[in-house]
Amino acid sequence: MPTITGQMIHVGVGDKASGDTAVYWLRGQADELLYVGMSRNPMNRWSWHADTHVWWPKVVAFEVRWFGSREAAAEAELKAIKDGAALHNVHSTPRHGEITGAGVRRSLERQRAEAASR
Repeated sequence: MPTITGQMIHVGVGDKASGDTAVYWLRGQADELLYVGMSRNPMNRWSWHADTHVWWPKVVAFEVRWFGSREAAAEAELKAIKDGAALHNVHSTPRHGEITGAGVRRSLERQRAEAASR
């Protein structure tokens, strides 16, 4: 398995009370931007990406920047997605609405959870 390197500007998990939220950039071997995301716990989110996205094994580097509010992080994420042409972002791109394997899995998981709760 390849080593993933990068920098985390503010190590840790976001403080939900204060709204700390991170934006993260995931890059491939040739420094291509694979994905931009937002989370209060990026490492936990990356675990989900690893389980659901076929592009995850291509990630070799990351950058994480923390913001004092979810709103500020969302604004930075949207700008990064539009400016960086991330290869695997769908939301907030011309690909929005495209059916993806991860989207199908999420939909099935929701349907199963709803059926189990009845």
